[in-house]
Amino acid sequence: MFKKYHDNNNHISYKRLLKDIKEIKYNWKTLPNDPLNYIKKCPLCTLQKAVINKKSITTPIIPKIPRERYVVDDWKLHKELANLSLYTLVLDIIDKFMMSFPVKSKDSINALLSIKEFGLLKGMPTILQSDNGVNIKTI
Repeated sequence: MFKKYHDNNNHISYKRLLKDIKEIKYNWKTLPNDPLNYIKKCPLCTLQKAVINKKSITTPIIPKIPRERYVVDDWKLHKELANLSLYTLVLDIIDKFMMSFPVKSKDSINALLSIKEFGLLKGMPTILQSDNGVNIKTI
């Protein structure tokens, strides 16, 4: 039963599994503990929990010279604003300061044109850093 309701249902949480079991009117003496024990032993859930709980140690990267590093990220415009302006997202480019560029479509060409425009104003960086977004990954 746990395989059917947990494994075959995207490895749902303990609370949801318990709720589903109770909704189909199953009940037994050790019901509260059995689903929890099953999930604790589920290989996929155990692996996922290990990945989520693993703390990454991050060190801030502080540029030592001007134009050493630009950080690039994008965000979607609100639908109504996008319809009015014909732009779908905004590309933020950050060195010491931030500049935002409206972009008509989410692709590498538009991202590259915005980065080039920023580079013409401020100079091209040694390192261009992003969060591996699809529109920047293909540049």
